[in-house]
Amino acid sequence: MQMFDRGGAWNWVDENNSFVGYRPATLKFDNQSCCCESFGYSYETVEPVQVLGDYSKANTEIDLTAFRFDPTYFKEIDGSEGDGDAVFKLIRDDGDPIFLRIFNHHNGYYAHGFTFKCEGHDREGSL
Repeated sequence: MQMFDRGGAWNWVDENNSFVGYRPATLKFDNQSCCCESFGYSYETVEPVQVLGDYSKANTEIDLTAFRFDPTYFKEIDGSEGDGDAVFKLIRDDGDPIFLRIFNHHNGYYAHGFTFKCEGHDREGSL
């Protein structure tokens, strides 16, 4: 798997051409969280069960080379005001899975869209 940062859009693509695309930036705002929101992504070794509370602990550094998406796994974790997290399971042939969490926590105004396309298990939404 590879991750691409395209200046306002983050894309994860695996060897099967399955992908997650998340576009937190808009035409009006750059790739920075605004006054009443925090957005981003994190790689986690334990399956997330609640919204990410401390954004400073988001792990954005990991070697993704051996991973691919699990097409049967998708989880949305609702927060307040319509914000929340979307979680995707990354698996590999040899080793434990990890979880890709994309998140957006806001006051109800700053929603950002995501797309998941994986072997017919497609999802679209906004956080």
